[in-house]
Amino acid sequence: MISVIVPIYNAAGFLPACVGSVLGQACADWELLLVDDGSSDGSAELCDRYAGADTRIRAVHQSNAGVSAARNAGLRAAQGEFVTFLDADDTFGSARLQTLAESPESDLLITGFVRCDADGSNCRITYPEVTDKQSLCIYMASHGNCNAAWNKRMKLSLLRAQEIYFNENLGHGEDREFVLRYLIHTQSMFVSPETDYNYRIHAGSITSSPNDDPAKRILRQYSLDLGLFTALGFTETQAETMLRKGAAEECAHEFWRLCSYLPEETAALQLKCLEDSESMHWLCAQSRTIRAAFLGGGKVGLLLALAIGKRRWGLAEWLAKRFV
Repeated sequence: MISVIVPIYNAAGFLPACVGSVLGQACADWELLLVDDGSSDGSAELCDRYAGADTRIRAVHQSNAGVSAARNAGLRAAQGEFVTFLDADDTFGSARLQTLAESPESDLLITGFVRCDADGSNCRITYPEVTDKQSLCIYMASHGNCNAAWNKRMKLSLLRAQEIYFNENLGHGEDREFVLRYLIHTQSMFVSPETDYNYRIHAGSITSSPNDDPAKRILRQYSLDLGLFTALGFTETQAETMLRKGAAEECAHEFWRLCSYLPEETAALQLKCLEDSESMHWLCAQSRTIRAAFLGGGKVGLLLALAIGKRRWGLAEWLAKRFV
């Protein structure tokens, strides 16, 4: 049996499609754990209604403690041999659980996914080009699209034996840390060619405090990853080389995100955080690659050019002043 864990917080508008995509599965050997994280929009009542209508569905309720705590509550309640995750604003393709159930026995199964805008448009397939644990680590070091817990199947017995749960103290990167810690203990891995997870992007997916220091977050992630990658068998030098590239891409993405998604007032506040950030200057001092991210070389430069074209509050001038 496969346990599907859905963390829910004020997602009443998404739950019918999310739960419906599980109910419509060709594979019937599953349990669905709807973990309500203190919602106030009727999600909790919806969870109870679904649980009352199908014995394979269970509703778990807790006071608001965050997505990691909700997933951990699901892991503690799960009864399946395998576990997978589904975000409340995403859906499964009709053969998703059949893919997870019929793929070869392994400690870790990874699939691709389809990434779409909220209205179902602009869909593109994302598929991790990995074959084994080492190639997965190298891929994760510089690609954010394989960090998620939801495009994976894991063994519940291995998670519990090694006491692997989501770190509830991390506000960012909790999926990546969870996957890497699990990966340390895996002996086998299979990559499926299927892409039957539908990841939906909408305004609510982009969460960031105006007073957050994104550079400090990137640096914290870098330090955390360094320990995990060395535990996975890489030398410190190898880990640093891979992770600096990832940090550079994350830095570039941060500027693109600031200029492309956030309201101008919020973006301006975050830009001020970067300007005053000791972490940002430390990052730029560590690597030519990271400095190049800010100076705009190659693909990064194109993203920055697009970003600058969307906003006119002096990003180019700020970049030049700080990093040229």
